[in-house]
Amino acid sequence: MQNALKYFYDRGMEGTVYFPKGTYLVDESIRLYAGVSLNGDGMGKTIFRQSFALLTQTTTKLLVTR
Repeated sequence: MQNALKYFYDRGMEGTVYFPKGTYLVDESIRLYAGVSLNGDGMGKTIFRQSFALLTQTTTKLLVTR
């Protein structure tokens, strides 16, 4: 996912990365770039869900910074 977004940015182009309906597990933060958008089939159809690895990593960071 990140590589698709960065593709446009690296070439100085504007563009849209499209994800059809489905659930996509994300294991790292998604970085958005100016002029590059992320689109799907709509709310409740294209779902980006935090994977367990990211949830654990985020929780660990929060515990460390307390």
